Amino acid sequence: MSPTVIASVDQSRLDAAYQTSLAALLAERTPDGYWIGELSTSALSTAVASSALALVQKAVAPGKYEAPIRGGVAWLAAHQNDDGGWGDTVKSFSNISTTMLCRAAFHLTGTAAEYHETLQGAEKHLSQRYGQTPQEVAEAVRRRYGKDRTFSVPILMTSALAGLVSWNEVPSLPVRVGLFSAGVVSLPAAAGRQLRAAGSHRHRTGGVSSSTAVGSVAARRAAVGAQQEFARPRSDSAVQRRFSRSGAADEFRRAGPGEYRASGSSRRDEMRRVSGAIGAAGRQLAD
Repeated sequence: MSPTVIASVDQSRLDAAYQTSLAALLAERTPDGYWIGELSTSALSTAVASSALALVQKAVAPGKYEAPIRGGVAWLAAHQNDDGGWGDTVKSFSNISTTMLCRAAFHLTGTAAEYHETLQGAEKHLSQRYGQTPQEVAEAVRRRYGKDRTFSVPILMTSALAGLVSWNEVPSLPVRVGLFSAGVVSLPAAAGRQLRAAGSHRHRTGGVSSSTAVGSVAARRAAVGAQQEFARPRSDSAVQRRFSRSGAADEFRRAGPGEYRASGSSRRDEMRRVSGAIGAAGRQLAD
């Protein structure tokens, strides 16, 4: 293997290049001293917005958004790539995600017949690259994103709303739980197997780490114990905890870092039980 050769560059040339770049960057600032950026025109955002407006219009506002909806699908048809698909922007190569969202937009807006040729191009693009059946195309979406469902689920859900894939093809999102200083926490019946921690305070005192699924008997007992301890109706609205097994809601006020006082009570022993149970559950849910 030949040794790596590092070319010698004159320092004055580097300094000159730096000053040229700096001057060009500063010249783009506004008079107030900041920069303004512009997002590229986007087929993806246009498709999603058109679909959302169509669903709202159909449900609660007949005819209200017809103009922007029709403008959106007309723009999509005019900016379809030559291969029949769409990319995230007008300068992007076609991809399966945006193409499926654009295809769904025409169906959700009720303009599929009007843009029949546009949809023919989209169907050809998908079938040639990702599969001949809705099941194969849905699998291609899931395969593209792997374990990350934050994209695959909305894409397939939109397609299911449009009647283009079965709802059976839409994966479920993982249940996540967070212990917040203020917020709503849901504990489903499958908490012992499904719970993952998340939230703005997950790395603080009394919080929960977000990396590991709960699978231990101790964690399940902690969750159930918290449910039994706090499944009594309260009135204050500082922090609400809802438990799916009991259907009851209980609310707590934050008394300090990692401590929560049961609403409607000033007894110290009850505050200790509340903070202790939450802390125990947090430790079991943590990494």
